[in-house]
Amino acid sequence: MGAIGYWVPDTQSEGQRQTIEAYLQAFTGEGNLVLDPFCKSAELVQAATTAGRRVIAVSSNPLDALRTRVALLAVPPRDIDSAITRIADSPKSGLSLREHLARLHRTTCPRCGKPTAADYFVWERGEDLPRQVYYSCPACGATGLKNREESDSLPLQEIEPRGLHYWYILDRIVSQEGNARKLAASLLELYTPRSLYTLSNLQLKIEALFSGTPMYDVLRLGLLHALERGSKLNPVPGEPVPAHAPALRVPQRYAEWNVWSLFEQALQSLAQQQPALQVALEAQPLGVTAAASPGGRAFVGHLPVRQLVSAVSEASAHLVWVHAPPLGRTHWALPYLWTGFLFASKVAAPLWPLVRRRSSDWPWYLSVMRSTLGALGRTLHQDGRLVLVGPSKGLAFHETVTMAAAGAGLQLETSLYHSLEPELATKPFGGLRGDYRSTWRPSTADRPAPVEISDLLTRCREATVLAARELLQARAEPTSFARLHSYIWEALAKRQLLKRALSIQDLEFPLEWIRQQVTAALQNAVGTVFVQLWQDDSKEECLWWLQHPDGARPLSERVEESVCDLLESSGPLDTRNLLQLVYDHFPEELTPDESWVNACLTSYGNAVAPGRWQINPSDGARARKEIRHETLALLQSLGQGWGLGCRQYQNQAVVFWTLGGEDTIALVVLDSAAVSVLIGLTIPETVKSLYAIIPDVRLDLVRARLARSPALRRAIGARGCKFIHDQDLVHWASQHDTRFEDLDSIVSLDPLTTEGRGQLPLL
Repeated sequence: MGAIGYWVPDTQSEGQRQTIEAYLQAFTGEGNLVLDPFCKSAELVQAATTAGRRVIAVSSNPLDALRTRVALLAVPPRDIDSAITRIADSPKSGLSLREHLARLHRTTCPRCGKPTAADYFVWERGEDLPRQVYYSCPACGATGLKNREESDSLPLQEIEPRGLHYWYILDRIVSQEGNARKLAASLLELYTPRSLYTLSNLQLKIEALFSGTPMYDVLRLGLLHALERGSKLNPVPGEPVPAHAPALRVPQRYAEWNVWSLFEQALQSLAQQQPALQVALEAQPLGVTAAASPGGRAFVGHLPVRQLVSAVSEASAHLVWVHAPPLGRTHWALPYLWTGFLFASKVAAPLWPLVRRRSSDWPWYLSVMRSTLGALGRTLHQDGRLVLVGPSKGLAFHETVTMAAAGAGLQLETSLYHSLEPELATKPFGGLRGDYRSTWRPSTADRPAPVEISDLLTRCREATVLAARELLQARAEPTSFARLHSYIWEALAKRQLLKRALSIQDLEFPLEWIRQQVTAALQNAVGTVFVQLWQDDSKEECLWWLQHPDGARPLSERVEESVCDLLESSGPLDTRNLLQLVYDHFPEELTPDESWVNACLTSYGNAVAPGRWQINPSDGARARKEIRHETLALLQSLGQGWGLGCRQYQNQAVVFWTLGGEDTIALVVLDSAAVSVLIGLTIPETVKSLYAIIPDVRLDLVRARLARSPALRRAIGARGCKFIHDQDLVHWASQHDTRFEDLDSIVSLDPLTTEGRGQLPLL
């Protein structure tokens, strides 16, 4: 067992499975107890039980507990089909329920004229009737959008917007008057009367026919899917989703889906997604925690953390996997509504305090998470770990959770940040989408001695500057604030400065106070220790860099070399395996963003199969060396043919052309995107022109490299460097009438542009 200081890559198809397995292997043994107090999926339960661990996965959100529990059930597909048929055939208004609901979604095929059910209706926000209908005709096979006809609107007249079905749903969610009921009523406006009517009928039938049976949860999960997809918040398929649209705001054009079809499709999908291995689920946590309980057993349920902790002995868990819940009404409003609809008001009521909280109420969230993590920390074995995982929900979220863990008496072991975006310039104190993983262990340190606020201020600011400088020196290239931010807060936690801030009673808002010290420390060090490299003259976005860098090799170029070497030395590699090897080589604060690794992979790799790569034959070390020597020889031959003196600089890929006994022109032959060599190259003052010969196959990577660093672009531009594509040089040299004076005719006029971000001017 040992610390994990490197990023474990996940795949979209497998979710967090690879990560979970790595942490289980690192921190647990067979029969050890694993806790998932905020379970989001069945991944941890499946991985832990397969590895012979005991696991308790709970959530105070009954919807997450429902999803997890059903994902572990092995329900025969024929039982699900039978349940659908039983619901569909149940009576409603003299018809079967299927026939009754089909009448509400009926339309006419414009090709054959036969009746058919609509897949969805297209509405404009604020209008009383839909504008279009999407249909799939089983009679003639025609599909597509058609304009609404008068007959398409007739079913709406059969549904009273505030009929019995509406009050049944509202009373089920919140039975008493008050703010909660007002919110529930406003959230029900996110559904059309037809959708609410269909949902209420399905709920009534499911409860009447299946309550108390093993099929009950499966059907409720199908109904949850219909609730999620059936609201007005879903845009019309194929139409662009507005960027930064306000949460819980209906789009200008939205789709009203056929809720019965959504429900049926969800159940059919569940029938096809049976778990690969049967998990033995216990009825109570005691079935897992009992001394005689073997490995491979699990409990999954709807429980708050306090009940989980009371069911687990102190110091008994070797791994606590914490996916911290979000904060704010926009995250909890719809789960509150859906919980009330599926489970009734008594189960939904505990979620109401979360719905009431603003998304900026970080002091409250800090207090709650500090208490929660403190309770979970007491369940940790002396060799156990608590792992905080999850996507970034903003810098404030990461700050709050980190401070809560530090204040809960846990000791930070490792903290990893993985950007999901290219690490380009952002607002000076802005974030990027990314993932965080931090590993904490029970603290063995004594309670830190009290400090004065003035002393703590000095320590926090010094630690901030020191951490930022360490990170920039290690990466040796300008960096986004999100990367700096993660490393700074890691340093503050490890130095127990976050814990000290929480112990000072005079600090009313310690979280905001720490945040202010970090900002002030960085701002005050600009111009002495750091420099902000602005993206353009507007000075809205920048990267952070050192005022006096030491000239170390940039991380981007080290990663590029590593990708190339791995492709050549390790044979065909899956993308995930290659990422794993790269992250192993560049751990902790050196973790590169995946977009750069993929750019290097695309530049040097050859896809021998989907997602499987090997080195391009022309990009191996020997092949590139030969091409480089050929290009250098060509440059020397050209110069000598024109009567110029030629020499190669210190065995580097540089040729000097000499006129009148002085080096006048320098030509650098590149075989990678390591363009920083153009800055560090020592060139005699007599050189008037500098040319860089870029391989055509590296051009996209060079563009990406320069897009990541405005400082590098400007430094190269300041040297007056001109770029020539290697193929243009070869073609030009093959002509019989080449002249020295015409060399600039093959200089690339605009070699460094990128789509979507404008030109990258070198001057």
